[in-house]
Amino acid sequence: MFFTDKKLESRTAELSGYRYRDVTEFGQLPVREDKAGKVNPEPPDDFTGWETLERGDVWKGRDRYLWLHLDVNIPAEWKGKRAVGVFDFGRTGAGNNSGFEAMLYLNGKPYQGVDSNHKEVFFKEELYGTTVSLTFRLWSGLEGGGKPLDQVHELKTAQIGWLDEATDDL
Repeated sequence: MFFTDKKLESRTAELSGYRYRDVTEFGQLPVREDKAGKVNPEPPDDFTGWETLERGDVWKGRDRYLWLHLDVNIPAEWKGKRAVGVFDFGRTGAGNNSGFEAMLYLNGKPYQGVDSNHKEVFFKEELYGTTVSLTFRLWSGLEGGGKPLDQVHELKTAQIGWLDEATDDL
């Protein structure tokens, strides 16, 4: 009975690696700065000549916007399973404007907010067997009050797979 809490934490961490199956990782992501800073802009549809961010790269700024893009194939074989994208592009702060947040546009239409509290994006089964355009508009955030500072974020995860619901429930 000793260290029961620690043992349970270890098993939970071990199981988390089995939640997502048939995972495809995206190592390089096309990126371009959005200097217009408009509210609710139309996402770009031409991604030629963009720079790239790689997993582990740092992006930073204060009140800075970036466009990030992926074309993702969702396999038809996943029908009957829950296709999910997992995206971790930075940290979300505790303040109203501190830390990163993003809007995901799926095939050019607003689909879901993404931040460190909402990393999972579930895809509708009607998209299985197709290639979808995922365009993220990232916002660096502000410092949440106090001295103005650049916010520093790391591109940690960009992947798709399917959620093993039995493992997730466990």
